[in-house]
Amino acid sequence: MAFAKQETLSLTLILAALISISANLEVAAAEQNSLPVRQGLLIAESESENAPASSSGEAPLKDPPNPESEAAQKRGTELFNKSKYQEALQEFSKARELSPNNSGIWNWMGACYQRLNKHKEAAELYEKVVAGDPNYAEAHNNLAFSYYSLQNYEDAETHYKKAVELKPGFVDAHFNLGCVYQAEKKYPEAISEFETTLKLDPKREDCFMRIGDVALDSK
Repeated sequence: MAFAKQETLSLTLILAALISISANLEVAAAEQNSLPVRQGLLIAESESENAPASSSGEAPLKDPPNPESEAAQKRGTELFNKSKYQEALQEFSKARELSPNNSGIWNWMGACYQRLNKHKEAAELYEKVVAGDPNYAEAHNNLAFSYYSLQNYEDAETHYKKAVELKPGFVDAHFNLGCVYQAEKKYPEAISEFETTLKLDPKREDCFMRIGDVALDSK
């Protein structure tokens, strides 16, 4: 088998993957009905305060501390963690009005849109975030998730690669990139990313499931 000659996964991992599939058929079936990508969307770093880039290319301004904005962000985060995404979006929108140059707020708003399955709107927000704050790894990860959800695998791959370039230890981004490679039928690359994920987090059991899926898909 051509793929078997290319892949470098150890026999131990292959066996573990197959055992995992055999023991978790119900989990595998449920996974097929859900998005296979995990997001790093609970990371909206407070130090990311650059505004989305202006059309003139001028350097973005930074917002001064604003207690009202911070309070709205806190309420939004609490609502988000309670799965009240529409209400959370309203609070983050208030915070953005008070602190329009804080890309972390924009990132949270995109996360709300993602959880509301409004991936096009989420992508539009994240595009503005990474344009103004190109080193924001979490935003690249989240933008890639939106592209993946829209079946735009080429752009998803680009931004996941950027996320792991900026933050090599970003576990979810490595896993997500592996899922994109799998969707693109780039099986050796998918295996490599799942291996990297396991090296960073040996407890990621979903990687064994994915490795087994890739082994079956590549036949």
